[in-house]
Amino acid sequence: MEEFADIFEQKVGCIPNFKCSLKLRQNAKPVFIKARDVPFALRDQVEKELDELVADNIIYKVEHSDWGSPLVPIPKSNDRVRLAVDYKVAVNKQLQNAHYPIPRVEDILNTLHGANVFCTLDLYKAYLHVQVDEESQIIQTMSTHRGTFAMRRLSFGIKTAPAEFHRILDQILSGLGGVTSYFDDVVIFGSTLEECQVNLINCLKRLRQYDLHVNREKCQFFKSSISYLGYVIEQNSVKKCPQKVKSILDAPKPSSVDEIRRFLGMITYYAKFIPNLSTLTYPLRRLLRKNQNFIWTSSCQQAFDRLKNEIASDRVLTPFNPDLPVVLACDASPTGIAAILSHTIDEHDRPIAFASRSLSDCEQNYSQLDREALAIVYAVNKFYMYLYGRKFTLVTDNGPLSRIFHHDAKLPILSASRLLRYATILSGFNYVIKHKKADQNVHVDYFSRSPIHSKTPDFNEDDIIQYQTINQISSVTITAESIKTATGKDPHLSQLCEDLKNGTIQDEQYSIQDGIVFRGNRVIIPQALRASVLSELHFTHVKTSKMKNLARRYCYWKNIDSDIELFVKSCQPCASTANTPAKTSIHPWEEPSSNFQRVHIDYAGPKDGYYIFILIDAKSKWPEIRLSKTAPTSLSTIGFLQDIFSVHGLPETMVSDNASIFVSNEFSSFCASNGICQRLIAPGHPQTNGQAERYVQFLKKKLDAMKSEPGTLPSKVRDILYRYRATPLRCGSTPAEIYLGRSIRTKLDLLRPINVPAETKSPSPTTRSCLRSFREGDRIQAKMFINNKEVWKPGVVVEKYGRLHYRVRLDDGYALKRHIDQLHRSEVHRRVTFDCPQEEEHHEDLQSGNTRTSQPASSILAPRTPQAPAASAAAPTPAAPQGSEYHLSGSPTPTPPRVAERQEELPMPRRSAREVRSPSYLDDYVRYS
Repeated sequence: MEEFADIFEQKVGCIPNFKCSLKLRQNAKPVFIKARDVPFALRDQVEKELDELVADNIIYKVEHSDWGSPLVPIPKSNDRVRLAVDYKVAVNKQLQNAHYPIPRVEDILNTLHGANVFCTLDLYKAYLHVQVDEESQIIQTMSTHRGTFAMRRLSFGIKTAPAEFHRILDQILSGLGGVTSYFDDVVIFGSTLEECQVNLINCLKRLRQYDLHVNREKCQFFKSSISYLGYVIEQNSVKKCPQKVKSILDAPKPSSVDEIRRFLGMITYYAKFIPNLSTLTYPLRRLLRKNQNFIWTSSCQQAFDRLKNEIASDRVLTPFNPDLPVVLACDASPTGIAAILSHTIDEHDRPIAFASRSLSDCEQNYSQLDREALAIVYAVNKFYMYLYGRKFTLVTDNGPLSRIFHHDAKLPILSASRLLRYATILSGFNYVIKHKKADQNVHVDYFSRSPIHSKTPDFNEDDIIQYQTINQISSVTITAESIKTATGKDPHLSQLCEDLKNGTIQDEQYSIQDGIVFRGNRVIIPQALRASVLSELHFTHVKTSKMKNLARRYCYWKNIDSDIELFVKSCQPCASTANTPAKTSIHPWEEPSSNFQRVHIDYAGPKDGYYIFILIDAKSKWPEIRLSKTAPTSLSTIGFLQDIFSVHGLPETMVSDNASIFVSNEFSSFCASNGICQRLIAPGHPQTNGQAERYVQFLKKKLDAMKSEPGTLPSKVRDILYRYRATPLRCGSTPAEIYLGRSIRTKLDLLRPINVPAETKSPSPTTRSCLRSFREGDRIQAKMFINNKEVWKPGVVVEKYGRLHYRVRLDDGYALKRHIDQLHRSEVHRRVTFDCPQEEEHHEDLQSGNTRTSQPASSILAPRTPQAPAASAAAPTPAAPQGSEYHLSGSPTPTPPRVAERQEELPMPRRSAREVRSPSYLDDYVRYS
């Protein structure tokens, strides 16, 4: 171990002077499959593995590629992950087969004849030691959540990889005495301890010469007996491995008539190979007679034991022969899983080995589809030495799995992540899947219902992922336990759980974890908790699109998007503080190449006695806020910046307006001494500093909307910062993910039990058109200016002037004209008053016609704001602000005709007698007649 310490170091080497080339079939076309979602619980480990592969020069980033196969992480027991790539659809079916002979088991056993001492070596990440040519690197490109990476080494999952690696390893080990190999397992042997030691040292020297490394934990040294290729090999003898027949010999005796039928069904399946079967089974068949009491006698026990020994005997069992067809039959029951490995001889299945085990308590809660899939993965891993690198037939009685695990099948996006990982594990094997009806699969069905009660872990890797994810989204009111309880009480979800467990519904989109139903990576929320979940999604008054992006990461129910839209429209604080629609587009800043390269700064306030300093990172949109109760100065601003830069480092460029605190000598000297390029915007054009200006506006609106909520301004600012950093932007990622490279935990992370492969990044939303319109009778919010302050007031559209101008009547009685940029739609209901019966009659005609009216929100949403009472005729009428265009409602003066009213609001312009056509850009303007 000391002499060859470099060989036992767990790292990936590089075999010199060997390169593998993947050969495509004629007319092969590149296929690109986008990256699959990585569970949040695995994201850190996955990114760590990717960074290590890049550092070891095994993979490299490519910006553009026509080839792409999705990365799938496989959890390991040592808190790490194995990065597998699903080449099933994109690559494998377009590759030419590599015809290199895999050694026969008999040949390897004959090689070991006469040996008394054995050592075994397991190569560490064997395939990654083999280089591939440039064309093959692009063919093996993998798509990940961090972009596309090409593979410089031979990747696990390529169907020709086993044969190619065996070809190279045979050449490396050629000429060594007492050494043989089967894929990445190397056996060193000798007739004496000294001979075995010499052979081992020669093998290690050869491995060092070709920069191959081994996994120390899986190596054995100087053993007198080893288990290899399904046999127990010891001094001059090869014995049948007892694990092959353990499932038969340890099977419990039947305790009911149904169990007797299943056992006899399994025996009958192999009736051709058992002589005097009817005589042997007679004591058991008597128990099946009508009106016969079930009494287990000594003759029944003797018959049962003898039949088990017959099945385990060499008369029924056949030695493994790589030249014969191999069949792997799998099955699952609510309590166990089982598999039988067989050869097809003269159209009959001759068993090679049996395997079964009981399910853990957690696995028993799986849906039937997941249990059947678990049985297949268990069987493939159990008989790995027989199956890997060879073509075999996989038999299951589950119809959906025969389609999901088909080599040419692409899993849907919403497939449960457990099935996704299972399919990726199987993609490294060469098999043909076959569906067989349950009544024809009785031999393996018996073992699944009478499994060996082996010790299994309470949770496997998939359960750990789901539990961690569910634990991330709990809150005081919404916990995994409350979701489980509400799911059991919800009639639709409880029935769905039962159907999934019983196999009535077999849908790859759904899975069950601890009584909670998942659709893909998202928790299905019961009806009783949906209102609470919507409130949590709308925390700090998040708008519609960002609420949807959050929901797509964590939760699901039917029509969730519609419920989110109605919830936001029914929020009065959001409606009263909505932003003015954008008027024109401006030239954008260049996109920074890295985080914190360019920052934008500004001040807001005073607000409730606080001055608010804001800094925004231009690339990630990561905000930083500092509060002060004193008026800002250059020195205080420098102190805020020094505090921020001590955490994030110095930016290259800093953008600000022309306020005196930003153009003073002290501030300019501070920027120059720290190597910061100061960029000042054009005076009077705040759009140039749009990053900071937008966040100032955003912060003010949020604080106004939260005015009625308890808490101090600093606490509200903290809540707004916290939720903004965790909410996806239009690009689909949150500021935290872009800047920190990870998501930050929120209360929404508790909607799932403890660990669900989450989330989900949403694709960038398409740019929406800014064109809007209203119809007469629509409820709106209109912008008002009172004492130089913007105020939004509810009202109704009375008449439309052209395309962009409207006459509206406010609920407090004023009538005025507004541009469409000064209006936005409102779903808040209030009773409307009118100046004259004609206008009220006109409005009623609109409401009774085809005009769309606001629909009530769903029953799960929060109740609407109570309707305001109608204005009293006796109430004093407020005075209109000076210079305003308000019309006072409720005045005893008769309402003048509309023509006169319009002329009073906008006098008729003087014009010459000559007919002049208006320019095209005034088409939306309608002159008053």
